[in-house]
Amino acid sequence: MFNIEIPSRERANLLQLILEALLKKAARDSRRLNKLKNAEGRYRIRAGRMECYLEIRPEGAVIDRYTGQEIDAFIRGTIDAFFRLGTGSLSPVPLLTGRLKIKGKFRAAANLGLALRG
Repeated sequence: MFNIEIPSRERANLLQLILEALLKKAARDSRRLNKLKNAEGRYRIRAGRMECYLEIRPEGAVIDRYTGQEIDAFIRGTIDAFFRLGTGSLSPVPLLTGRLKIKGKFRAAANLGLALRG
């Protein structure tokens, strides 16, 4: 079982809720779940002015507000890019289009992208 938690749901921003939906969708598919587990790490994710912290562990994920936690990768994009990534309508090479930008551990972030891709 892969648990997904938002500790402060009542204070969650749209980005956190979108990530939760994408992670739940990925966790229902065994192939995508394996890729998600390979993306183990700590991420700072930003879309516009919204930011969040995503920590993926073998047993699940925590989506929280970013408050300066140590991270492995920083992923920046638009809400539209994250939404399109989850629906599978975003190009497989979003980095080339500039819709998503990654700093830090590229491999883990790429695995996360593959797991979320619908």
